[in-house]
Amino acid sequence: AILRRHWIRWLATTVAIPIAAMLAISNLTPIYTATGALIYEPHEFRVQAMQSVLREGPPNEATMTSQAELLQSLNVATEIAKRMNLMANPEFNPALRPPSWLRRLFGTPAPLPELYGPPLDPDRHAMLTTVQASLKARPARFSRVIEVTFSSRDPLVAAAAVNHAMDIYIKSQYTAKARAVHRTMDQSRQREKDLRKTTEAADNEI
Repeated sequence: AILRRHWIRWLATTVAIPIAAMLAISNLTPIYTATGALIYEPHEFRVQAMQSVLREGPPNEATMTSQAELLQSLNVATEIAKRMNLMANPEFNPALRPPSWLRRLFGTPAPLPELYGPPLDPDRHAMLTTVQASLKARPARFSRVIEVTFSSRDPLVAAAAVNHAMDIYIKSQYTAKARAVHRTMDQSRQREKDLRKTTEAADNEI
């Protein structure tokens, strides 16, 4: 009888654990991660032979890490949320989800008073924080490549968010390069004016 009880207990445990694991796995929501890659091009310029050329040499690790931080910044996440209207997506906007049992039991907590500046919109802030947490960027070692990823329950949302993040970053780089070109051209014009004044002053002295 003792052996039979142990055998039944062993059989029940052997069967119950896999069934419980299967039920837990079946209730898990799959998360999809889309990945993209960017090549960083420095937008620093220098004047050489009256022309603007790119500064040569690979960027250092600190530069690449800074660019990755820009890619996963709150500004980029805000633009992604705006383009994709993620405020209307329950995955990213907690206010659109069914209330948890804790919220049903205790109600919605009152927002904390703002010590500085205008009060924040808690729903929008929570949505932007969720979007930023889903967006990741990391530089590949010894290269100019930056890997961008975005995780979501919807694979189409993940892929679109990665494309938007890269598009936002690339356009910001183009803007920075254009500013660098204009700044270099202004410096060249100013040097030309200074040189002309110096030459005219020397001619007058002669």
